[in-house]
Amino acid sequence: MNQKGFVNIILVVIVVILVGLVGYFVFVQKPEAPTVTQTSPVNETAVKEVVIGFLKAKQSRNFENAKPFLNSEFTKTIDSVEFAGTSNPHTGRFEIRDVQFLSNEKTYKVNARVYEEYTGEGDIGYNDNSYYVKLFDDSYLIYNIEYEKYVELAKDETANWKTYRNEEYGFEIKYPTELQAVSSGPNKEQKKLDRGEMISGTIPPSYDTITFSNATKEQFSVIIFPVNKNEVSPNGFKGYLSMGSACDTRWIDSVSGEPTLLNKNGISVLEAQVISGGPRGGSNSGCYYFKNSRGNLIVFNISGFEQKSDFLNVFHLVGDKVLSTLSLIK
Repeated sequence: MNQKGFVNIILVVIVVILVGLVGYFVFVQKPEAPTVTQTSPVNETAVKEVVIGFLKAKQSRNFENAKPFLNSEFTKTIDSVEFAGTSNPHTGRFEIRDVQFLSNEKTYKVNARVYEEYTGEGDIGYNDNSYYVKLFDDSYLIYNIEYEKYVELAKDETANWKTYRNEEYGFEIKYPTELQAVSSGPNKEQKKLDRGEMISGTIPPSYDTITFSNATKEQFSVIIFPVNKNEVSPNGFKGYLSMGSACDTRWIDSVSGEPTLLNKNGISVLEAQVISGGPRGGSNSGCYYFKNSRGNLIVFNISGFEQKSDFLNVFHLVGDKVLSTLSLIK
């Protein structure tokens, strides 16, 4: 065998060895998967329970009950008297918003909304707080708390008001607790009609009048008329009825400005205010008109106040607060 043939054999052997090695690494040897650090659902649940336990202790105003959920060093930074706070307002309900994984599986940030409340009045405001929780030995404990700016909630003045519900004429409202509601039933004209007698037509018949009064004076009344109208609108204001009272539409020229159509919980309510000393003379008065599901006209009548400021206080109380609670009953 000459030298050239020997070199060729050596080259073939080298190629076979290389092919074998490449095939081994491609088909046999598999690379190791990269290590990925993930949060454990078990850990997240345990972390939530720590914050929930601490907030329940805050609800009960008991610092001793809070200590098992706090790191010993962080416990020293909390004033027990400040933690207890006051009976009113006090820590109310809370919501765990989310749990965030930080640097490693031992550290978490729990975001929670914590409400303050007055007994019997509900929520008055809240803080969005962040609770930092870490694994100490075998226990997850809170080691820091960040408190966000306190947010005050608008107070619902009607929350504890009384409820007036009229099943017969299909409406419901809430009204101030200091007022008493008294029904006087049908007026004289309606009673005459019920007996089959004729009436003059000067004073319209009404099914009922409910008077809302405090200890010294009537504040407003609700009158239910057997008037059927397709809609309540400023254009139809003059044609509703002649009430012989502050809301008598015969004296439309004494109305302060144009009647205004309001929307109260999806119900069309017409507002009309009477000018003091107009063609009718007398004091300031005003009315709110709406119809029930049967088409009867229901009128809130505010009148009889000598001082304009007293009238306006009740007029806006009815329009802004009482009627904001209006609902129709079918």
